[in-house]
Amino acid sequence: METLAAFTAYLTDERRMADKTVEAYQSDLAGFLGFLNTHLGEAPTPHRLGKLKARDVRSFLAQRRRDGLSDASIARLLSSIKALYRWLGRTHDIENAEIAYLQGPKRPQRLAREGFD
Repeated sequence: METLAAFTAYLTDERRMADKTVEAYQSDLAGFLGFLNTHLGEAPTPHRLGKLKARDVRSFLAQRRRDGLSDASIARLLSSIKALYRWLGRTHDIENAEIAYLQGPKRPQRLAREGFD
């Protein structure tokens, strides 16, 4: 999909992200866009992404949870999706408040370490 290619180029050329980070985003989003192609029954163009509902993203995340992904991996998936939407807002004037307000799984709080003897 050309949207994913353009977003990947943005991450590489403008944001200058590390190759492994770009690969992670690309993998996350390829899975998401592939899911949407089946889920929606049509290719997820930028215009269609703008009309996506939060429940569609939740369906994807729930499927990935059933596949055995951890809370940390689910949170990263959602972060990748939100990054795509921020880019769509800047480059295509596509805003989707439902997606922007989605929250990932609660991560357990770490206890502060005491003393470093």
